[in-house]
Amino acid sequence: MKDFFKRIVINANDRNEIRVGFVENGILMELYYESENLRSKVGNLYFARVDNVVEGMDAAFLDIGKGKKAFLRSKDLCSVYRKNKDPHITSLKKGQRLIVQVKKDSLSNKGPQVTTYVSVTGRYLVYLPYSKKVSISRKIKEKGERNRLIKLVKGLKIGNGGFIIRTLAKAMDETIIEREAKELVRSWKEIVKKTSEKEPPVLLYEEPNLVDIILRDKINDVDEIVVDDLELYRYVKTKSQGLGISVVFYGRDDVFSHYGIEEQIPDSLDKKVTLRCGGSIYIQKTEALTVIDVNAGRNVKNGKEEDVILETNMEAAKEIARQMRLRNLSGIIVVDFIDMANDEEREQVKKTLEKEMERDKTRSFVVGFTRLGLLEMTRKRTLRTVYSSLQRECPFCKGVGFIFRPEIVVDKIKNDLKKMFLNKKMSAVELKVGEEAGELFKMKEKERLERELNIKIRIVSNNIYLGRYEIEVIK
Repeated sequence: MKDFFKRIVINANDRNEIRVGFVENGILMELYYESENLRSKVGNLYFARVDNVVEGMDAAFLDIGKGKKAFLRSKDLCSVYRKNKDPHITSLKKGQRLIVQVKKDSLSNKGPQVTTYVSVTGRYLVYLPYSKKVSISRKIKEKGERNRLIKLVKGLKIGNGGFIIRTLAKAMDETIIEREAKELVRSWKEIVKKTSEKEPPVLLYEEPNLVDIILRDKINDVDEIVVDDLELYRYVKTKSQGLGISVVFYGRDDVFSHYGIEEQIPDSLDKKVTLRCGGSIYIQKTEALTVIDVNAGRNVKNGKEEDVILETNMEAAKEIARQMRLRNLSGIIVVDFIDMANDEEREQVKKTLEKEMERDKTRSFVVGFTRLGLLEMTRKRTLRTVYSSLQRECPFCKGVGFIFRPEIVVDKIKNDLKKMFLNKKMSAVELKVGEEAGELFKMKEKERLERELNIKIRIVSNNIYLGRYEIEVIK
């Protein structure tokens, strides 16, 4: 019997952006947003031009088209572009052309980070055109299966590059693996061909949209997919045929509210997360790393202090694993657990965190405790973080804190008005909201909601409500 019922809920009805929630036994574990202006560039391939080589940084800035210049470090310069095996960025010259792939999206005032170690990703394999190695996912643990897949892929003799065998390749038939390998090599040849037909900077290959990435990478052990848009429902049903997944159409509004997701979204934004035992964790994301602090708080049950500390740290480890998935945290993550008495307890907490992270499709590695008692780990960056999707820098606090984007404020107002209308009789309301969100609400939702709910909505715009709002029933 499965321990978890896993459901994916896709909210794409009547909105300009798509929201995807991963729910395990009713608990929101992962959350993704995508719109045209917020679409991640990670995985995109560009034919770029070197704009500036900075020897002091051992890095170069590249023109990849729109937006800020891309940043390329010398360690991301593969042998194809190294002059006489020179390990430094001086192998590149201004104006030089090269194919690069985005590995990190733009962040704050920084441009995207790119690499020349490019790849083309499929469901079961990743093709590495500039490598000869064949490697396999660490999540495939059975020795016999690992040997079978490695022998299979090495024997394909397709293309001149190497492959990474993904977790989803486990137990797959040889013909399916071979067919995808051929498709990936063919895709790469088409990408290279474009470089002889177009002048840089130009986009050579764009990663699929959010729904296609979810269907490619994250549905191998999902029980049910719920979609609230009829056209997208039909598409998802077709794409997931033969995988044994139930695809359900939800034909009403507020699918996130129906499945309890809407009320759990604040968990992905608050710095403080309260634990059931009375303790808490604080999550602070910076440009360099993410710091998580564990506190005992109100967990002062009768018994030894050491027992309370271990109990809090064990529960915190489980919640931290969830929060990393929910917030899509990546890069270096440092956790300051409550000081423990001995190495055995520290190892127990570390193993608990590692076990919980096994359910995470994104590659992560728990390094261990430092001499200062801090636990270090890393997690690969994929898609956008919840922070960048739901929030933006506050113009008043100059980036110290965040406020909700106007689009998110408008969505929350719409949902609240519908709930209020169902729960009480009303014919007129006053909406107090920030100016930008107020204008957006007036343009997108006001007339439609007034007609649908048969109410009058009076908007009072004031930037003291920047990022938030109040709704008052007048009649």
